[in-house]
Amino acid sequence: MKREHLKKGLFLLIGLRTIYCFMKLIYSLSDQTGRESGSLSNSLYLFLSQFEFLNNFLRQWDQFVIKVLYKLNLEELYPFIFSTYSNWSFIIRKWAHFGIYMILGILSMGVFTYAFNFYKAFLITFYCGSFFAFTDEIHQLFVEGRTGQINDFEIDVLGLVTGMTFCLFIFVIVNLIQFINKHLSNNNSKQQYSKEKPIIERTPFTLDD
Repeated sequence: MKREHLKKGLFLLIGLRTIYCFMKLIYSLSDQTGRESGSLSNSLYLFLSQFEFLNNFLRQWDQFVIKVLYKLNLEELYPFIFSTYSNWSFIIRKWAHFGIYMILGILSMGVFTYAFNFYKAFLITFYCGSFFAFTDEIHQLFVEGRTGQINDFEIDVLGLVTGMTFCLFIFVIVNLIQFINKHLSNNNSKQQYSKEKPIIERTPFTLDD
């Protein structure tokens, strides 16, 4: 019993440490000045632009977005679509917001589900993650060349919820598999028991008895 508690405590300690380090990474990225952040986005752009298939995909996606918005008479929304091929910096920044908080959501769900249960983990991850995203945007208001934006906060929370939803999907699949295996195991046990159950032969009843 003590060994199990020690194992659980060690896992929880490592998990919390991992979440803390990841939050610290997010804080350090937010603490970069506008020039430093722009330089990082540009470096990532230069790396991604080396992949021709990615350039072709975004170019085709760009044309698709133009056609859809044109048919809907919403051409003015084109510059705000963050998958727009012509605005790499915008793409990278918004997807970075989404992706990093999705990872945070998955990490938090994994650690807190192990420590408590899935329901409590869901609540803790959502409220703590959303609060951290909010404070992160507030923090950027005090960094040179950076601004805290409500749409960035919304993207952060969307990424967080996406990570949580992914964990929910895995949780449902795992429990469904366990339920099916348990059901099959019970059926096999019943069949095995019926085969092994001894058959009691009864002698026929006669008037002499």
